[in-house]
Amino acid sequence: MSFDPPEEVQTTPKEVQVEMESSEKNEQFHLFHWFFTTSYYLCLVPFRPFKNEKTKTYELHTNTLQKVLCYCSWMLIMLSQLTAIRYRWQFGMSRRHPVIGYFKLFHAHVHACMYLSLFRILHVKSSEIIEMLNKISTSTFLKTSGKTWWIASCTHLLWVMLGFIAPVIGYELIDIRKWDFELLLRSYATMGRFSLFVENDQPIFGKQDGMAPLHNDDVIYAFLQFVISVPYSFQLFTVVPLLSCCSITIWSATSTFVGETLGLTSKIKSCVEGVEIETISKQFRELKRLVNSINSVWNIFCFWYLIDIVAWYSTELDAGLVSSDYFVKFVIISYLASYTTLLVLSAESFRKMGHFCQWLSGLNDEENGYKNIGGLEREASSAVIGIGSKGFFQFDYSSLAQVTVVIITYFIISVDKSIERLAHEI
Repeated sequence: MSFDPPEEVQTTPKEVQVEMESSEKNEQFHLFHWFFTTSYYLCLVPFRPFKNEKTKTYELHTNTLQKVLCYCSWMLIMLSQLTAIRYRWQFGMSRRHPVIGYFKLFHAHVHACMYLSLFRILHVKSSEIIEMLNKISTSTFLKTSGKTWWIASCTHLLWVMLGFIAPVIGYELIDIRKWDFELLLRSYATMGRFSLFVENDQPIFGKQDGMAPLHNDDVIYAFLQFVISVPYSFQLFTVVPLLSCCSITIWSATSTFVGETLGLTSKIKSCVEGVEIETISKQFRELKRLVNSINSVWNIFCFWYLIDIVAWYSTELDAGLVSSDYFVKFVIISYLASYTTLLVLSAESFRKMGHFCQWLSGLNDEENGYKNIGGLEREASSAVIGIGSKGFFQFDYSSLAQVTVVIITYFIISVDKSIERLAHEI
């Protein structure tokens, strides 16, 4: 982190050149460009950021065809959510699975709300998103890290590949170990009739014995259901990279700011009183603006994602541990790992700011004190430096502990009810 020199100190051309090179490197470090570019070509986002080489800023690029295709994808995704709610409602009414069924029904509603919040953000906050990208690309706290970039990029590529693979193998429709094209076709046809309101009975997947031969209408419904499933699969597997972009960016900026600021303990005592503190205040407000620009766009979506993931793992964690379908197990465990990483990085940001506040408190407690240190300490203590919303929620270690307790509690309930159901069937 570089500090602005006092007014009487002139910056040499060499220092200016170093600062410009650092700025150019900082512009390369942000991962949102990956997400928006990929989602744009998958027709999930109606715009993409375009870098103007003259002004070195991001601008909005879109067209009417892209918007139409994107809105059609959103409609298909919401049709999938409606289908899931109808399916879970009938599952919840079943006498064999009363408690687990209602948990799954609750998750289906929350999942739909999560996507509605995401679509609303993409529709009405495009200008705020571009402003956020410009702040990220010019931030002095984001330094190019090859290791971080490769890990995030490979993770993003993994989820995009899963989005392509899931519809082809019939994820959540058939067991991958018994994959068969005719079985997949029958499952898609059955689901298609249910999605398009041709049949209202709860569909049963993965069974082929005793069924009538396939007809042309089966192929048509299977094709229509495949068209419905593809946008949902792409969107489902691009949610994690989006939130990873938020958590990695905030964590990286906070780590740089706090790490270099705490290294000034010995230096600050020999400086002119107030000069370094004023500079630190300026740098902190820059970090605060960066984090606020991210949270102001995505905080509602993050909130619904938190509830969604808690509801999902409360009922699906047992499937991830005992399922014999290795693809289902891989997806569930990968989601858990990504979600945990997201929460831990956000919690680390809050923890590092706690250390920064303690450092300020130590300076303020000294005999002579420092100018404006009390105001900066109060401002830093009340700021939300991490994923969250002031006065609403925040992803810190306290939230992580509460979420873990809730998931474990309902996981135990789900397993208990499953054992009880199996005992009655035997």
